[in-house]
Amino acid sequence: MSSRGFTLLEVLVALIILSVGLLAFAAAAARTTRLISDGRRIERAALAAWSELEGLREGGCPEPGSGAGTRGAFDVTWAVWAGPGGASRRLQVVVRARGGSAGGEHSLSTVVAC
Repeated sequence: MSSRGFTLLEVLVALIILSVGLLAFAAAAARTTRLISDGRRIERAALAAWSELEGLREGGCPEPGSGAGTRGAFDVTWAVWAGPGGASRRLQVVVRARGGSAGGEHSLSTVVAC
C-alpha cells in the first residue's frame, strides 16, 4: 500500500519538536536581553564610580574623610584614608543603584602618592 503525505501522528511530533525549539529560542533571546541590560547598568555604575574617583584625585592629595552624593541614577559614597607615614592616600568609591533597583553595589579603589 502506498501512502501519500504525512500521518496525523507525524505532524503532531513535528509540531512538538518545532515548539520546543521555538521556546528555547525565546528563552535565549529573553536571557540575552537581560544580560545586555545588566551590562549597560554595570557600565554606567563603573563610569559614575570612575568619575567620582577622578574628582577626588584631581585635587592633589585629598584630606582623609568621607562623603556621599548622587551621580545620575546612582548613590555614591567615598572615603579617603591616610597611608603609612602620610605619604599616600587610599581612595575608595562605592556606587549603588538608587531606589533599591537591581544592580547591586560596585566599588573602585586606588592609592594616590602625596
